[in-house]
Amino acid sequence: AFKNVARSRLRRALHSLLEAVDHADPGRAAWSDLHDVLQADKLWGQWKQSNTLPFEQRPELKTLAQAQALFERVEQRVNQATALACAAFVRGQIRHRLQVRGQITYTTLIEEVHGRLHSARGEALAERLAEAWPAALIDEFQDTDARQWQIFQTLAKAPAAQTLILIGDPKQAIYAFRGGDIHAYLSAREALPPERVHSIRHNFRSHPALLRALNELYRLAGDDAFGGGQISYVPVLPGEPGRWHDSKDSTALHLRLVTPPGKNLDDRDDAILEACADDIAHLLNRADLQIDGQPIEPGHVAVLLSTNRQISDLRARLIERRVPVVGSGKTSVLDTPWADDLQLLLHALLNANDDYAVRGALATRLLG
Repeated sequence: AFKNVARSRLRRALHSLLEAVDHADPGRAAWSDLHDVLQADKLWGQWKQSNTLPFEQRPELKTLAQAQALFERVEQRVNQATALACAAFVRGQIRHRLQVRGQITYTTLIEEVHGRLHSARGEALAERLAEAWPAALIDEFQDTDARQWQIFQTLAKAPAAQTLILIGDPKQAIYAFRGGDIHAYLSAREALPPERVHSIRHNFRSHPALLRALNELYRLAGDDAFGGGQISYVPVLPGEPGRWHDSKDSTALHLRLVTPPGKNLDDRDDAILEACADDIAHLLNRADLQIDGQPIEPGHVAVLLSTNRQISDLRARLIERRVPVVGSGKTSVLDTPWADDLQLLLHALLNANDDYAVRGALATRLLG
């Protein structure tokens, strides 16, 4: 039925495929060419209108559809294998180049120490390290990961080890994007007897009125305030009198209900940032607000945000309100034109049979 349809192209594509299989080199297979030959709309243009059975009713079309789906899956597998090979190559190159330059990263340092402590001579290394540092105080422990905790555990069991103090607050675990694992903190805390777990009862940073408000807020929220019973809120007392003076005796903790004009997340963020900028500008214009007897200034105000984009957006809104502002947010390297060019190049390398992908890469500043 289709013996004369796209015969030459199909023969060439199949020959290329068989040659690649013979050489055990799936990367050489012209999957894209074969996929293109099997497109029904391409075959339609070559179909002889003199055939009695309409083209769309030909039973061979079902076979072609199955073949097309098969080759799409094969192409996906080939791309996945290529991506995995590239990732393995990059990891190997990073290790090699660091070794040649005599350099080490924090990640490789943790990997090396962890691996050596769990090797055949691990006990001897643990003893030497414990002799050098018999007492260890680990701050911000909630931001460690499982491997780091295993390192600390191994060192603490060495005969020369004397003291291991872990200081952390699971409610402040904000470094998951860097590998921080809150479960490492929770498992460490659960491994200790209750008499060896202590809580800091005084807060020297916050105003007494704010502490009272937070204590009441989390009392009302109960054990579910942080998603379950493993993380709980411990009421705290003020460490010193407040230095903030407000003649209007305003509420220390404000919860604002923001109703965004739209329904998407961008509209919600915009509404929240607008309200935040308005509140800051209003506070700075109040002459009755004082800290240590001096009027409140822009440097007294700090805002914590989740993303760099939010920081940039809030900065722009504060500048519109003539509020001096600095921020630690940084522009992502992925937002630069060079990152776009690199993405086109990598896409072309992964899809070398795609003429459009190759042309796009050749037009970049990296190759053009």
